[in-house]
Amino acid sequence: MLLCESGKTEQSDENEPTASRTPTMQKYLQATELKKRYQHENDWLYQLNAHHMKVESRMGQLLDAAESAKVPLPRVSTSRQYHIRPLSTAAYAKLIDEATSDVMRFARNPKKLSTGTRVLGWTDQREIHGRTLKFALQKEFALSPRDLLQRSWSIFSNSREFPKIYGSALDVQFHVLQHVDADTILFYRRVSPPSDSSRSVKTVFLLARRQIAEGYLLLFRSIDKDLVHFEEVDVGGLPKLHVNQDATLKVLSPASWVDKYIWVLFYNVPNEPKKCLFHFGGATTTAIWLREVLFVAVRWENMAVGSQFTLTAD
Repeated sequence: MLLCESGKTEQSDENEPTASRTPTMQKYLQATELKKRYQHENDWLYQLNAHHMKVESRMGQLLDAAESAKVPLPRVSTSRQYHIRPLSTAAYAKLIDEATSDVMRFARNPKKLSTGTRVLGWTDQREIHGRTLKFALQKEFALSPRDLLQRSWSIFSNSREFPKIYGSALDVQFHVLQHVDADTILFYRRVSPPSDSSRSVKTVFLLARRQIAEGYLLLFRSIDKDLVHFEEVDVGGLPKLHVNQDATLKVLSPASWVDKYIWVLFYNVPNEPKKCLFHFGGATTTAIWLREVLFVAVRWENMAVGSQFTLTAD
């Protein structure tokens, strides 16, 4: 009799969880399963993205090698001059100080969002205010902050090295407008697709390096071109063209002037003087795909630290 009653009790206990599930519990379980599925899908997408980045890096090396092997074709020589009315050193310093304060507010905010995923060693952070998105990627390197700063400065302060950060798909030109001081340079940047130089994107910006409590800062901050009365002037070498009105309107279409607000922080790592936490961030009013930001970060890493990928003949 006791065995029979015990068997009934066990059978009743087995059926109890299903019968006792409330609608709220069922929704919670469904949400948990959905979360697991999305996490699995997100991990798969990041793995796919890492593979794409590896292929892109290898293709970039092949394209760069192919371009360097080409013999330049004869073409009409062109030359341009860029005129400005420089601001005072104090005026430039004020612009840089304001941007630095804004950068550090973001960097020191403990409530930034993150996917929590690591891609090629990089982790992400982001913060949204209205229509402005601030983003950052971070990675630790076995180099001191000062060493990494000097390597990065040698790239970004050089108008011939800086364009390499953008890869081979764009025609990118940098011109130094003014050496404000040993730690501040005023640049002009022009970006256009190689197939259509009339579709250019232009920026006048300050490059500055500063020491902060946590390490060092490199700042890239655009300024209003009219603030320094920027002028771009042809100085000869252009052939006289006879074109119809529609073609003339296309050639004379105004270029786009865009904002550039990017920064790099070189953090000291406590008790690790030979290590640096590299923080690459920026702000924009449009959504930026993490993949595109990663491409820039990986190109910088290849130039300043060394390539993660080895190009081999298969």
